[in-house]
Amino acid sequence: MVTALVHLIARLRPALLAAPVLAVIAVCTVVGSESLAPRLFHPWLDLNGERNFTAGLSAALLAAAGVLAWLWGRSDGRQRPVAATALGGLFLFMAADEFGELHERAERLSGIDWQVLYLPVMVAGALVWLLALRRLWPLLAPRVLWLAGAAGWLVAQVLELNQYDAADVRTASWAQLVTGEESLEMLGSLAFGLALLVAIRRSAEPLEGRAPARPLVEAG
Repeated sequence: MVTALVHLIARLRPALLAAPVLAVIAVCTVVGSESLAPRLFHPWLDLNGERNFTAGLSAALLAAAGVLAWLWGRSDGRQRPVAATALGGLFLFMAADEFGELHERAERLSGIDWQVLYLPVMVAGALVWLLALRRLWPLLAPRVLWLAGAAGWLVAQVLELNQYDAADVRTASWAQLVTGEESLEMLGSLAFGLALLVAIRRSAEPLEGRAPARPLVEAG
């Protein structure tokens, strides 16, 4: 069943998938940002909102990357499934955190900044990300997308750190920083998913292109 699913996923075209998702992200960025389009702003698409369409989209992109990571580990014989499974688990945890407000709740309950609480998760995440990068490195498109995804998420976290001052008050550029943070996170997650999708397609190519085995003794 897993092999059949891998072959099914391998038939998907990354460009055709990316185009509509990018269009939706663009709409969410404009309509859901008070700083970009106050008159178009809609709470259902609020980039800083929780449990709305935008939060669901962000979580769905991470969940998709998690499933693709798991399948990638089983599509490539040279890839260690344990590492790919850990990567998939990381993305799925990030999806749950995105939609379930886990880090916000942890911060409120503990009184400790969530970036500090999540340091072990970040370290583990960086490790499995590097292991995946090592495996993806020979493939140009997945390598570029994998690095782009990490860059998007890294810049997004820097923007989040600057949204509040030392007194925990919103800065003057809060709305613009939120817009950049949330948009970059979604773009980064999309890049991760596309990198894994392309890697799965590359892994499936030898199997699909392999000619049928010829019999040892030909009839006639």
